[in-house]
Amino acid sequence: MGDLTGDIAQVAGDATEPVHTLALACALAEAGGGLELALEHPWSLYTPQDAAVVASALHATLTSTVNNLRALAAAVRVLGTRGDIDLTGPTELSVDEEAPGMAVDRLETVADDVEQHLAAVLPAIAVLQAAPGAYRPAARVHDNLLALVGELGDGARLHTPEDKHDQGGPEDPCGCHIRIQDGSELYYLDLPDMGWSLLRDTDGTDQPDGSKTWHTSGDLHVREPLAHPGHLAEAVMHAIKNDF
Repeated sequence: MGDLTGDIAQVAGDATEPVHTLALACALAEAGGGLELALEHPWSLYTPQDAAVVASALHATLTSTVNNLRALAAAVRVLGTRGDIDLTGPTELSVDEEAPGMAVDRLETVADDVEQHLAAVLPAIAVLQAAPGAYRPAARVHDNLLALVGELGDGARLHTPEDKHDQGGPEDPCGCHIRIQDGSELYYLDLPDMGWSLLRDTDGTDQPDGSKTWHTSGDLHVREPLAHPGHLAEAVMHAIKNDF
């Protein structure tokens, strides 16, 4: 998560020119739109606590928006002090002959209105944080594979190599994979370095040592090693149904 926010923090720390101000404003707008899209996905949240984190972040965003509206109003007034804008006279695009100074006042009025409702978000965050959830994340990848077999049903079997079974850290691959029989097709679900991957047996190439290699795989678009087994199962069946 730090990779997503690090660049923004660096730009904010070095912000001394309009190009920085506009870049941060655009990043804010883009992030807000991206969150909306993310929340539309049915697996965007696993627990009530996930929802509490998002609500807390939105509360912080609204607080920042209030402060940013006021800071913007102050910055425009600095433009007026420098003589780069006439805050008292109307412009060709002014609505109802409204002067730019009145528009700045509107920004501050909106900030005041939003601020009045900020406190109402806090109880909602507390309720979501305390709400019991049915889902309990697996402690290790191997445990997640076992849970996933249960979600996939009778056609799924966990395969553990005879020569090695190293579970490593909680999110490290354990060396196991799931074999899924769907009609006449056999699939292998594995966790390589880049996220969960689905392989079709008939797409593999037999090697002299008895192993198989694949040049293509089905990307489930799920990266987290300890992703919800229901999420993984749904992604697997969707990939199989749609032929990857």
